[in-house]
Amino acid sequence: NLGYALAQKGQADAAIYEYQKALAINPDYALAFNNLGATLAQKGQVDAAIIEYQKALAIDPNFAKACNNLGIALSRKGRVNAAIVEYQKALAINPMDVEAHNNLADALAQQREAPIAPASDDLYYNLGNDFAKKGELDAAIIEYQKALAINSNDVEARNNLGITDIRKGQVDEAIIQFQKVLAIQPGSVVAQNNLTRVAWMLATSPNPSFRDGTEAVELALQTDRLSGGDNPMTAATLAAAYAEAGKFTEAVSNARRALQLASSQSNAVMSAAFQTQLKSYQAGSPFRDSGTIP
Repeated sequence: NLGYALAQKGQADAAIYEYQKALAINPDYALAFNNLGATLAQKGQVDAAIIEYQKALAIDPNFAKACNNLGIALSRKGRVNAAIVEYQKALAINPMDVEAHNNLADALAQQREAPIAPASDDLYYNLGNDFAKKGELDAAIIEYQKALAINSNDVEARNNLGITDIRKGQVDEAIIQFQKVLAIQPGSVVAQNNLTRVAWMLATSPNPSFRDGTEAVELALQTDRLSGGDNPMTAATLAAAYAEAGKFTEAVSNARRALQLASSQSNAVMSAAFQTQLKSYQAGSPFRDSGTIP
């Protein structure tokens, strides 16, 4: 609220500082990500704003205001088709959103005035999403690949392709996609979280033919470094990876760090889970998570 008030007074840098403090306390605060994006957009930092809106929507996909704001930012970057998709999402969530209706009308007008062009990466991306929701994974992969053939820097398509690869059990292919996202967008929290998920699966899957402690450690070290070492889940994943690799001293050390970070965030559920994992490592046993079977 302090950040919002400062933004209203035109004190953008001070507002950004307060939003970042709020997110340091609660990293799952979608509203703060949205407001941070809006303030960055006001400063003309549209690419950075897009990233913050995407973070908000990763936490709360039904955040209509963030969809609308993302549409505005995409439109400013000339990505009218992608903007239309976001306005439509906003209106599917809140059909009475007057601003989104107006923005959609403007975007459609721009689209009609533009010369006819071949299918965009956004079209194939959305088709891929539709197939993925239906469980038609092979078809989804084909559409994401079509999107990337048009725009190899489409990080959303790469992330979703990687997720679909995981669902197919194609972990190596998934890792390639997430690493490419980080090469394009080094600060991508979505790609970092996806790599953490892969590392966790490689470390904790009950399926012995799937586990790979060495690769899990490599990925977990990368994501822990990218997160600045203050993300409890990346620390816990690194602990699980070390345990799978038979390095229980390192596993215990990182599990304690994960527990401390979770406790500092007053996350009782996460703290309880990490306590169980820590006891396993102290007993010289790797942790197994039945929910990670690909």
